Amino acid sequence: MRLDPDCVRDVLLAIEGTELGEYISPRTLHRTLPQYSEAEIEYTCLILSDGDFLQVMTVEMPGQEMPGVKSIIRLTFQGHEFISKIRDPQRWPKLQKAVSAVRDYSLSALNAIANGATAAGINALIFD
Repeated sequence: MRLDPDCVRDVLLAIEGTELGEYISPRTLHRTLPQYSEAEIEYTCLILSDGDFLQVMTVEMPGQEMPGVKSIIRLTFQGHEFISKIRDPQRWPKLQKAVSAVRDYSLSALNAIANGATAAGINALIFD
């Protein structure tokens, strides 16, 4: 399955918008984000968990090699940091364009590009 950067951003923003202690699952996220299938959302949550952006509760599914996401427990500190770099709707298309230009659609590449954009913005603010 391919990781969709738009789905990554939308999932993180949707989770951030929930109340503390609110039950969140791929199914509840799918109701909020119907443009993505429940399978896309679940896969995105697994990858975000692998990248330490989310803490999830998984369950082993009989006959499947990958665990299923039972619930999303919380955003991690790293997840909040990442959201702050990709939240701005005017900045997001520029980050997507940069990802396309380098032809690396990985979560680590997106994070590195977002970090670079933040650093460039800070430098421009301080030194211009």
